[in-house]
Amino acid sequence: MSVKAMGLVWDADLPKDEKFILLAYVDHADHNGRGMFPSVPLIAWKTGYTERGVRKIKSRLIEKGVLVEYGTSEYGTPIYRLELANLSVRKERELKGNGRPKTPEPRAGVSEKTPEQNDKTPEQNDKTPERGSAKPSFKPSLNLSDQLFAELVEFLDVNVTLATPKTKRLYESFVMDLEDAGEPPGAIMRFGRWWHDNDWRGQKGQKPTLDQMAQCWNQAKRDGTQKRVMVIE
Repeated sequence: MSVKAMGLVWDADLPKDEKFILLAYVDHADHNGRGMFPSVPLIAWKTGYTERGVRKIKSRLIEKGVLVEYGTSEYGTPIYRLELANLSVRKERELKGNGRPKTPEPRAGVSEKTPEQNDKTPEQNDKTPERGSAKPSFKPSLNLSDQLFAELVEFLDVNVTLATPKTKRLYESFVMDLEDAGEPPGAIMRFGRWWHDNDWRGQKGQKPTLDQMAQCWNQAKRDGTQKRVMVIE
């Protein structure tokens, strides 16, 4: 996730639906606004739009030249970049004052210092905190979870916008287990190749259930390691 790119999108002069979808894409961008390749089902799941709605809004962003396709990911999804030259910026919002409540004028004979400051010596009141003493905390981007979730949705060929909350929680729990186990991006797609090549249900074109994936996962990893089909990092 690029905070810089998302800040530029927030300031962009775009309709609210286009801005919302673009923010969902930029959540996957690097610091240069490149490397975005989330699937349409994933964007639909994150924003609450239907897949048809995502495709319609994305096509408008492509027509405006804001989203530019420049390659294909290993998962078969297009790779996009944010074209800043085609991203117009809104006019600055005019505010009376700074938008904050006015500080009341101090009454005569009343100190402007707080009770805590009044209890301190002048040296303590004048002391300012050193730069870097307060470290901001933030939650890291879940790009790995997003990628694994996108792989799972594409492999099982499901429409997450029509899935029940219980089913979505099962998908999310399965992805979290894979992430905790240290599975890299592409692991689900490699499992899919193993499933269709080695399991009789997969050879018949059947998709596995989550329970079947969990039961066969270790066997697929062992077979893939021996045949150098799956790379375990």
